[in-house]
Amino acid sequence: MNTPPKVRIRKLNDYEGFIEKFKPKKTTDDCGTPEWVYNFVVDWVDKNIMPLDEVEVVRPFWPGCDYTAHDYQPGEVVIDNPPFSILAKIRRYYNDRNIKYFLFAPALTLFSSPQSDDETFIFAFLEITYNNGATVRTSFATNMLGGEGVRVWVAGEMFKQFDKLKSEAGRASKPSRPKIIYPDAIITPSTLGRLAVRGIDLKIPAAECQFIRKLDTTIKHMYGGGFLLSERAAAERAAAERVAAGRAAAERAAAERAAERAAIKLELSPREAQISRDLNPQ
Repeated sequence: MNTPPKVRIRKLNDYEGFIEKFKPKKTTDDCGTPEWVYNFVVDWVDKNIMPLDEVEVVRPFWPGCDYTAHDYQPGEVVIDNPPFSILAKIRRYYNDRNIKYFLFAPALTLFSSPQSDDETFIFAFLEITYNNGATVRTSFATNMLGGEGVRVWVAGEMFKQFDKLKSEAGRASKPSRPKIIYPDAIITPSTLGRLAVRGIDLKIPAAECQFIRKLDTTIKHMYGGGFLLSERAAAERAAAERVAAGRAAAERAAAERAAERAAIKLELSPREAQISRDLNPQ
């Protein structure tokens, strides 16, 4: 069989790369919201921001949408996850038209563009995995508390409620396997991996171990098998783990102290200090 010309082979091998350039790229603007997450947020707004039983909640954002084309009516409130890249523009549009909103926003850039004196930043720091697989620490911006004069709300209770619901949802959709703790006299491949990453050096003589596939007290085989150690080797293994655990704790503490010493400590200027004093309630 004749070999195709070299140039044709190169083109064929690069075909996947060629068509990949024309596929739409997923960005944070494609973060569709899981239904249970959206329902949690709406329920939290209803209980903590304002009752929603007499208003119409609208969701004007979807792929390729034009949120300005929606015919916003008095009594409507927007609770939605907008494209993050134009979030400041969206908030400005709503504030200019007195449209009430409660919008998802990336937590780390939440303060980047204040829009209105009536706007409140709800800093909840929820770890949301969106429909496109992206996990984003999420907080919220709203103008629904304008009359209360709150600029920043650290919503720790919202975080706790969400985290609890997320854990429950995770257990319901994918039951977690019970953790198996083997006796010190048993080593498995996963056990050895844990010892290695802790920096433990351990040599077990052939005469002091015996290969096994399961314990007599279980019906399930060990994945990859394991070894039953002599009492002496098991004690040596346990002692090495205790030393490694203590060393790791000491290293973490030392690293934290070093980071504290190396930290750049900033101070207020006289002008900023005076502003801080002037902001005290009269």
